[in-house]
Amino acid sequence: MEVVAPPTAPPAATDMKITSPAPPAPPKSVSPEKPINGPLAALKQLVATADADQAQTLSTELKALVKQCEQRIVDARKAASETNLGEVRWTCDATCLQPRGKATLRVGDHAIVVVNPKDGAVKGEFPFMSMKAAFTLPPTEKSQPSEAATLLLAASVTTPKPATKITSKLMQDAFKKASLALTVNDKYSKATPCPGTTTTLANVAPHLASLTKVANRSLLKGGKDPMSFKSAISSLPYVKATLGAAQGNLHLVDLGILFLKPLVFLPCEAIASIDCGRAGAGNCSSFDLMVEMERPWDTSDDDKPAKPPAFEFSNIRKDELEGVQKFIRDVLLPCRAKLRRELAEKKGEPQAIEEDSDDEDDDYEAQSSSDEDSDDSSLEDSEAGDDRGDETESNDEREGSAEEPITFESDDEAAAARDEPASPSSEPAAKKLRAGSQ
Repeated sequence: MEVVAPPTAPPAATDMKITSPAPPAPPKSVSPEKPINGPLAALKQLVATADADQAQTLSTELKALVKQCEQRIVDARKAASETNLGEVRWTCDATCLQPRGKATLRVGDHAIVVVNPKDGAVKGEFPFMSMKAAFTLPPTEKSQPSEAATLLLAASVTTPKPATKITSKLMQDAFKKASLALTVNDKYSKATPCPGTTTTLANVAPHLASLTKVANRSLLKGGKDPMSFKSAISSLPYVKATLGAAQGNLHLVDLGILFLKPLVFLPCEAIASIDCGRAGAGNCSSFDLMVEMERPWDTSDDDKPAKPPAFEFSNIRKDELEGVQKFIRDVLLPCRAKLRRELAEKKGEPQAIEEDSDDEDDDYEAQSSSDEDSDDSSLEDSEAGDDRGDETESNDEREGSAEEPITFESDDEAAAARDEPASPSSEPAAKKLRAGSQ
């Protein structure tokens, strides 16, 4: 006979342990480019297990898929450019320096779109609202053909922030690709009519300047643009400089800094600081111009934001130092201050405008003829620009030594160095142009 044990009493409430179900594991963050599983993983597995014949068939199919993907990208960019372009006024083939190569220009109501003449793929889009001026630049010594010039539709960066990681190189490229540059005044452009006009591409600068509502300015040899720098040695509208490994022409204008080649336009309102000084020892025959730009996109959300983009123009003849410093101080930086005030006004920041204006007025009075209460060295006290009779203690210390670079950091500092000196009693605690990192 089977004996059944009596049922046990349930445990007391105080002895019972109530547990909630375990929370689900948080989903693992997976990059859309590299999924753990899915079509791409299955495709990789298929490739890994395929024999020679299967791999050949798969390769053919993948090539067709890649072409389809590329065409989808082309079609999407075409559709976007059609919307941004507006009504097309005229189209024409041209030789471009940026974007480089033969291309077809599509000039519309709101932008110029550069496309590949073979398949219509968009190579660049340049909205009118971003353009600052139309500059005609002289050719470099290595330009071919030798008589060709360059029409630069100088523009600021307006491209949206890319989804990839923002690096200094990416921001540099954004400034290099923001402007449109065409080769003009060569045999090809002289023989190519500009549709809808009575001129050829060689003389298209006034037409495009009028269409984009910007100034048409010539920086060709013998040009008399009052707001452009002239070399103290050659009287040409540029100085020779090196950017990276390339030597080219460095143009200084009120609206910014131009370099050809490689082509780059640095709008003055986006310039954060300029270091302009002698390179190496006091007997060095050249100096450098280091230009740091504001970041073109907001990187405040990045864990480790990349350094701001910087451009170093080197190997500039030291005989040009005084003229370059004077132009930056008297022309470029005042234009930067003006454009920034206008931009602040458009954004509805009147208080900021009033404060900036007051600061500049104070700095106008801050420059003292003696500088006896300051260890800072002003631009007028540098060896290149000192033509006053008063010799300060800082000048005596610098005699016979290498010249320190001049750092232009703010509009207020430039204003203090640019204006006439006032009485020492009225000097506020405003910053002045500083030599080096003192």
